[in-house]
Amino acid sequence: LLQLPGVKVDAVVTEGNCLSSTCSFNKPQTFAMDEVMKTVLDACKEDVECTEHLGNDPWQFAKDTLALLANGHCSEAKFTEYPPADMMFAMGPIWAPGTLPILYRLNRCNANDVVALNRVEKKLVEVSPFGMHAGPRLTPAWGATPKPDAAKMTSPILGMHVIASEMVSRPAPTKAQLDAQLGSLIFKANTDLEYDAYDSWQVYPRNEYVDTWMKRDVPWLVLQGDFDFQTVYSLTQEALKHVQDPSLQFVRVDSGNHSVVFGDDTCPRDIMQAFLANPTAKVDASCVAGLKAKATKLDPDYVKYFFGSGTGW
Repeated sequence: LLQLPGVKVDAVVTEGNCLSSTCSFNKPQTFAMDEVMKTVLDACKEDVECTEHLGNDPWQFAKDTLALLANGHCSEAKFTEYPPADMMFAMGPIWAPGTLPILYRLNRCNANDVVALNRVEKKLVEVSPFGMHAGPRLTPAWGATPKPDAAKMTSPILGMHVIASEMVSRPAPTKAQLDAQLGSLIFKANTDLEYDAYDSWQVYPRNEYVDTWMKRDVPWLVLQGDFDFQTVYSLTQEALKHVQDPSLQFVRVDSGNHSVVFGDDTCPRDIMQAFLANPTAKVDASCVAGLKAKATKLDPDYVKYFFGSGTGW
């Protein structure tokens, strides 16, 4: 499908990690949770309410909490059945600040916390099997938009075909190899993955464009959120070293998630719309300066949706 005669593919976008000079699916996205959670926890230091709960060193609080969980702490909460990286990857793409009260409640773990955590886990399962495609606000802040039939939105078979053909090594990594890569990660990821399915997949042949970087000659704007759990910030920085396009404009969006223009704050969307109106002009990204102060504030709508009541804490 991707190698039709006369069709030039500009790029293939699929879920996975593009590292260094190749796009690789050999390591799950959850292996990058340390990086993004460190960014979220660093932002906590700037919020009085957050430091009242996680202390002046939120990263150490997270490490201490995960150490407790590794020894069976808070086993009554269904959340503890998941590897730590998978917990954060379930909530983070929907609501990054929500990872903070989850960590706090896992640490404190009183009877009310267990009830709240089990509700959060249930809500994430209701949202999607991966907890990353929707949230309490099912309509973007800018108004209603047509929704395609869910069955037509994605193609798991096509996704598998692209990944197996271009993005996974042959042979695919084994569980033992993935376990070895966990190393000193604080937020350990799940390595019980069925990678052997890729080895038996009937792939299409790799052409000369695989493992190469594109050259572009059109204006290009990249908005990268540093709370992006799916394509972490460092991956973008590494990729941009290889993109040959002098017209590219890059904007770091503090507390922005994977889909920065679909959030409740209008700043990234305003930047995008200004760029589309005049693609050759330098964008005014000054509005992003005001986003950091709101980075870890808990939205009452999300608190109500996931926790049911209270402040989240």
